[in-house]
Amino acid sequence: FKVVCCGRRWGKSMLGIVVCLRAALKSGRVWWVAPTYKQALEGWTYLLRLVRELPGTKTQVSELTVITSTGGSIQIRTGDNPDNLRGAGLDGVVLDEAATMKADVWELVLRPALADKQGWAMFISTPQHFNWFYDLFAHAETDTNGVWACWQHPTWDNPFIAESEV
Repeated sequence: FKVVCCGRRWGKSMLGIVVCLRAALKSGRVWWVAPTYKQALEGWTYLLRLVRELPGTKTQVSELTVITSTGGSIQIRTGDNPDNLRGAGLDGVVLDEAATMKADVWELVLRPALADKQGWAMFISTPQHFNWFYDLFAHAETDTNGVWACWQHPTWDNPFIAESEV
C-alpha cells in the first residue's frame, strides 16, 4: 500500500492513472476512485489521453471503463456513495484526493474488495489537516513490515511549475 501526499498541481492524478494503466495492461481489474463525479471526469480525461494510441483498447464511455487488449480493465468510480462501490473484487485501486473522502470508502468497502486477490492500493492526496489520510500517512511512515510506503512532496518539486507561481 502506497500513500502519496503532494501539493497542488504536482501530478498526483496522472500518477494514479498511469499506475492503473500499468496494472490493467498486466490483465488486472483496477479502479481509480475520485471523491465526486466532476473529479472522476478529470481522471477519465487523463486516461483517454493515455489509451488513445494503444492497439486493441476498448472504451466504454457510459461506464467510464477502459478494457485493454490483455483483458485488464480500469474503471473510473466515485466515492461519494460508498455503497455503490460494494461487490467488486479488485486487483488494485487508486484513491484520488483520498483526504476528502470518508474513511469508510477505504475501510469498509475498498479494502475488502482487494482481500481475495491480495490487491494493492495507492492513496494520493493534497494534505487536508488531521484526518484519516493523515493517520494513514503516519502509519505508512512507521511501517516496519514493508507492507506500507509513503512519499511527500510540495508543489514546488514539480519542475513544470514556474517558481513565480509558487
